[in-house]
Amino acid sequence: LSLQLAELVAEAYRIQRLLSAQVKQRWPEVYSDISRQIFYLFSVRAFGMLDREMLKDYSRYLTGMQRRIERLGLSPRKDSQKANIVSPVIEAWDALWEKLDSAPSGTFSLYFEVEEVRLKQFAPELATNRKINLQALTKEISAQLKVSSIGP
Repeated sequence: LSLQLAELVAEAYRIQRLLSAQVKQRWPEVYSDISRQIFYLFSVRAFGMLDREMLKDYSRYLTGMQRRIERLGLSPRKDSQKANIVSPVIEAWDALWEKLDSAPSGTFSLYFEVEEVRLKQFAPELATNRKINLQALTKEISAQLKVSSIGP
């Protein structure tokens, strides 16, 4: 497990360097989005949930980031259109992240569904493990945000 994790961290680092070298200046919004994606995936909260099966998903998510970067130069407009489709769920997740400490147990697992939505948009050739409804996921994250905002 630790060897797999070390390989994934090395791949995330490589992607972050690629972002800094090729994306940061020309497409700062994409740089910010993928950097934030890496941050969430490699956060202490995410590591607390990891098992072997999830590590397989991590490899797909990192490959999806790589494919997005590769395609970005070919069609920035298409990337922007895809980003607009997923932005409501990403914005909802960003808001929930701030309240995650007061969120119900298991809430972080919703983030892996956000990653599946990203794959569907930016790297559709990568098989997703589950079907995710974008609107339903956004509603679920918003509902968790409301519960977290009320607090105990």
